[in-house]
Amino acid sequence: MAGIHPFRKQTFRKQERLCNRSLINTLFNRGQHFTIYPVRVYWRTSSQDQPFRAQVLIQVQRRHIRLAVNRNLAKRRMREAYRKNKGLLVDYLDKNDGRLHFAMVYYGRSILPYRELEAIIILILQRLTRDYEKSAG
Repeated sequence: MAGIHPFRKQTFRKQERLCNRSLINTLFNRGQHFTIYPVRVYWRTSSQDQPFRAQVLIQVQRRHIRLAVNRNLAKRRMREAYRKNKGLLVDYLDKNDGRLHFAMVYYGRSILPYRELEAIIILILQRLTRDYEKSAG
Protein backbone atom coordinates (compact mmCIF):
# COMPACT_ATOMS: atom_id res chain seq x y z
CA MET A 1 0.00 0.00 0.00
CA ALA A 2 2.04 2.85 -1.35
CA GLY A 3 2.07 6.21 0.32
CA ILE A 4 -0.02 5.41 3.37
CA HIS A 5 1.02 7.10 6.58
CA PRO A 6 0.02 4.85 9.52
CA PHE A 7 -1.79 7.64 11.37
CA ARG A 8 -3.12 9.69 8.45
CA LYS A 9 -6.68 9.32 7.26
CA GLN A 10 -7.14 8.91 3.54
CA THR A 11 -9.44 11.85 2.98
CA PHE A 12 -9.79 14.51 0.30
CA ARG A 13 -11.32 17.58 1.88
CA LYS A 14 -12.57 20.77 0.32
CA GLN A 15 -9.57 22.69 1.74
CA GLU A 16 -7.23 20.41 -0.21
CA ARG A 17 -8.72 21.57 -3.51
CA LEU A 18 -7.30 24.55 -5.30
CA CYS A 19 -10.28 26.86 -5.97
CA ASN A 20 -8.88 30.41 -5.91
CA ARG A 21 -8.96 31.80 -9.48
CA SER A 22 -5.96 34.08 -9.02
CA LEU A 23 -3.86 31.20 -7.65
CA ILE A 24 -4.98 28.98 -10.55
CA ASN A 25 -4.08 31.67 -13.13
CA THR A 26 -0.68 32.17 -11.50
CA LEU A 27 -0.13 28.42 -11.47
CA PHE A 28 -0.82 28.04 -15.20
CA ASN A 29 1.02 31.22 -16.23
CA ARG A 30 4.13 31.08 -14.02
CA GLY A 31 4.29 27.53 -12.68
CA GLN A 32 6.55 24.74 -13.81
CA HIS A 33 5.13 21.74 -15.62
CA PHE A 34 5.87 18.20 -16.77
CA THR A 35 3.92 15.47 -18.52
CA ILE A 36 3.43 11.81 -17.75
CA TYR A 37 1.01 10.75 -20.47
CA PRO A 38 -1.98 11.28 -20.35
CA VAL A 39 -1.63 13.76 -17.47
CA ARG A 40 0.12 17.14 -17.59
CA VAL A 41 1.08 18.53 -14.19
CA TYR A 42 1.53 22.23 -13.42
CA TRP A 43 3.05 23.02 -10.05
CA ARG A 44 4.31 25.91 -8.01
CA THR A 45 5.60 26.34 -4.48
CA SER A 46 3.46 28.42 -2.20
CA SER A 47 4.48 30.77 0.57
CA GLN A 48 0.92 31.29 1.80
CA ASP A 49 -0.24 29.87 5.07
CA GLN A 50 -2.82 27.34 3.96
CA PRO A 51 -4.58 24.63 5.98
CA PHE A 52 -3.05 21.79 3.93
CA ARG A 53 0.48 21.32 2.62
CA ALA A 54 -0.63 20.52 -0.91
CA GLN A 55 -3.63 21.91 -2.78
CA VAL A 56 -4.63 20.27 -6.04
CA LEU A 57 -6.79 21.06 -9.05
CA ILE A 58 -8.02 18.13 -11.15
CA GLN A 59 -9.19 18.90 -14.67
CA VAL A 60 -10.24 16.88 -17.71
CA GLN A 61 -10.16 18.61 -21.10
CA ARG A 62 -13.52 18.82 -22.82
CA ARG A 63 -11.98 18.95 -26.28
CA HIS A 64 -10.53 15.45 -25.76
CA ILE A 65 -13.38 13.78 -23.87
CA ARG A 66 -16.64 15.19 -25.13
CA LEU A 67 -19.23 13.49 -22.91
CA ALA A 68 -19.61 14.92 -19.40
CA VAL A 69 -20.29 11.44 -18.03
CA ASN A 70 -16.88 10.27 -19.21
CA ARG A 71 -15.11 13.44 -18.01
CA ASN A 72 -16.64 12.95 -14.58
CA LEU A 73 -15.50 9.31 -14.54
CA ALA A 74 -11.92 10.34 -15.36
CA LYS A 75 -11.96 13.04 -12.64
CA ARG A 76 -13.42 10.60 -10.11
CA ARG A 77 -10.68 8.07 -10.83
CA MET A 78 -7.96 10.72 -10.56
CA ARG A 79 -9.35 12.03 -7.24
CA GLU A 80 -9.53 8.53 -5.80
CA ALA A 81 -5.98 7.67 -6.87
CA TYR A 82 -4.72 10.96 -5.40
CA ARG A 83 -6.66 10.44 -2.16
CA LYS A 84 -5.19 6.99 -1.64
CA ASN A 85 -1.59 7.94 -2.47
CA LYS A 86 -1.19 11.58 -1.46
CA GLY A 87 0.84 10.51 1.59
CA LEU A 88 3.87 10.18 -0.70
CA LEU A 89 3.89 13.93 -1.26
CA VAL A 90 2.33 15.23 1.94
CA ASP A 91 4.74 13.34 4.22
CA TYR A 92 7.69 14.88 2.36
CA LEU A 93 6.17 18.36 2.59
CA ASP A 94 5.51 17.88 6.32
CA LYS A 95 9.16 16.96 6.95
CA ASN A 96 10.44 19.96 5.01
CA ASP A 97 7.73 22.46 6.02
CA GLY A 98 6.83 22.95 2.37
CA ARG A 99 3.67 24.11 0.66
CA LEU A 100 2.65 23.35 -2.88
CA HIS A 101 -0.10 24.12 -5.40
CA PHE A 102 -0.49 21.84 -8.37
CA ALA A 103 -2.91 20.95 -11.13
CA MET A 104 -3.33 17.60 -12.87
CA VAL A 105 -4.82 18.03 -16.34
CA TYR A 106 -5.97 14.85 -18.08
CA TYR A 107 -5.65 15.28 -21.82
CA GLY A 108 -5.88 11.70 -23.10
CA ARG A 109 -8.55 10.81 -25.63
CA SER A 110 -9.71 7.68 -23.82
CA ILE A 111 -10.24 6.93 -20.14
CA LEU A 112 -7.63 4.64 -18.61
CA PRO A 113 -8.58 1.83 -16.22
CA TYR A 114 -8.21 2.78 -12.57
CA ARG A 115 -5.09 0.65 -11.92
CA GLU A 116 -3.16 2.26 -14.78
CA LEU A 117 -4.25 5.75 -13.75
CA GLU A 118 -3.27 5.07 -10.14
CA ALA A 119 0.22 4.00 -11.25
CA ILE A 120 0.54 7.25 -13.21
CA ILE A 121 -0.62 9.32 -10.21
CA ILE A 122 2.00 7.59 -8.02
CA LEU A 123 4.70 8.48 -10.57
CA ILE A 124 3.43 12.07 -10.61
CA LEU A 125 3.58 12.36 -6.81
CA GLN A 126 7.12 10.94 -6.77
CA ARG A 127 8.20 13.36 -9.49
CA LEU A 128 6.62 16.29 -7.65
CA THR A 129 8.60 15.32 -4.55
CA ARG A 130 11.87 15.23 -6.54
CA ASP A 131 11.18 18.49 -8.37
CA TYR A 132 10.16 20.26 -5.17
CA GLU A 133 13.37 19.06 -3.53
CA LYS A 134 15.45 20.44 -6.43
CA SER A 135 13.69 23.81 -6.37
CA ALA A 136 13.93 24.15 -2.58
CA GLY A 137 17.59 23.63 -2.33
